[in-house]
Amino acid sequence: QQIDRSGDKMSVQMTCKPQGSIVMTSKMEGSFAAETYSMTMEQKTSGTPMGDMTMKGRIEGKRIGDCPA
Repeated sequence: QQIDRSGDKMSVQMTCKPQGSIVMTSKMEGSFAAETYSMTMEQKTSGTPMGDMTMKGRIEGKRIGDCPA
């Protein structure tokens, strides 16, 4: 597992071995501002009965105001 954060940027890499021959490798990179954030992610899984798989995604968020009390 590796986590790097510098200023408003973050990078995370990790490898998990949940069971048997299954290996999951994940990588996430993102940036943060006062009221927004953006991240990309990629997860590769090998050793499953369905074969190798890759998932990619992007997450974006922004502050839209205070929550009602």
